[in-house]
Amino acid sequence: MRAIVREEGGPRLARVPEPVPAADEVVIDVAFAGVCRSDLAAADGAIAVSPGRVLGHELAGRVRALGAAVRGLAAGDPVTAIPFSPCGACAACAAGRRCVAPRWLGVDEDGAFAERVRVPAAAVVPLPPGLPLLRGAYVEPVAAALGALPFVERGARVLVAGAGRIAELTARVLAAHGAIVARRGGVDGDGSGSGFDVAIEHDGDPARLLPLLASGGTLILKSRARRAIALDIGELVARDLVVRGASHGSFAAAIDWLHSGAIAIDDLLAPPRPLEAFAEVLAAARAGESHKQMFAIEPGVERD
Repeated sequence: MRAIVREEGGPRLARVPEPVPAADEVVIDVAFAGVCRSDLAAADGAIAVSPGRVLGHELAGRVRALGAAVRGLAAGDPVTAIPFSPCGACAACAAGRRCVAPRWLGVDEDGAFAERVRVPAAAVVPLPPGLPLLRGAYVEPVAAALGALPFVERGARVLVAGAGRIAELTARVLAAHGAIVARRGGVDGDGSGSGFDVAIEHDGDPARLLPLLASGGTLILKSRARRAIALDIGELVARDLVVRGASHGSFAAAIDWLHSGAIAIDDLLAPPRPLEAFAEVLAAARAGESHKQMFAIEPGVERD
């Protein structure tokens, strides 16, 4: 099958073996796959991956094959997949908490920039029949945005920092949730002012947001790049500020938000292109984040 793989010289379109499901795995015919910053980092070598690794982790498609132990799914079912799975070996996994070293599609396992992808059955999430697969491929980013909701009360004043598409998505989710949202670096102004109950960082520069928080406010970190940051401990203590990371929310809830139309996302998606256009797609993704670059992979799939 065709797939975009990471080789020593960079990404390329290659022919790779068909995935075969183990007893507790599912093979999905990929219809659409989205490109995000971590995919670019893996493609460009900033995230180390094994030679020949198939890239990509945001997807929607249809079940192709089921392992012998899989129940509750059938060939042809529309699905997406949670792109990370517990390692099963860390202390957090043993205690039933969030895994500290999950295995990601496109990094630790072969990913979604391919005609087919193999995933654990536990990671497969059914899509409602009325949800277009193109939108289904955007479930993971919506789930990431939903990760901030438990820490934001309705009516709270929230500053979302960052000019990229994912910051805009977070702002839309919070506004639909009932927060009063200001944007710094986005389409709704420069986020000037202070006294915010919550500030959400998407641009890797959280220190500049601390003075904009009200006493007792919360700084939420959303960037995923591994790097050290410097925050003023004295300011955190003197003003009772809270700093916390926020990963993903519920994938099922993200599907409900997309299916119900609770947020608009179509204007955030670029027209999908085939795997053969991978160089242009990746270049467009590197050039800016106003639109999600998408691959259309399954022949004959709906384009709406």
